Amino acid sequence: MIRLNSILDFLVTVSLIVFLHVSTDLKLNELSLPKFQQFLMTLMKLRLNLGNQDLAYRFGISQSTVSKYFQKWINVMYIRLQPVIRWPSHEELYATMPTDFNSLPGKVGQCDRCRSDMGTTAI
Repeated sequence: MIRLNSILDFLVTVSLIVFLHVSTDLKLNELSLPKFQQFLMTLMKLRLNLGNQDLAYRFGISQSTVSKYFQKWINVMYIRLQPVIRWPSHEELYATMPTDFNSLPGKVGQCDRCRSDMGTTAI
């Protein structure tokens, strides 16, 4: 039980450090939720893939407000956390790619002529 408590303490501490680092650049005109609840809502959407309607109900706000807060937080998080996120190179991606993808034509992840015919196809 002591180990679980120390892990939870660590996660809470890291979350608060990230929140304090990211929230300094966030400027909102109207606040129907405190900044930390907005941050928590954004993390819940990212981690749990909760829908806007679910989050709106949980936090007592409208779906459009959920969407607005999510967009603002994602933009700020992208700017503030960009220096600590390392994207793998193409070589690293291909070296760790599952072998099943090697049999696919063209380059995986690249789409030169992508389009969707869903609008014109009768279902």
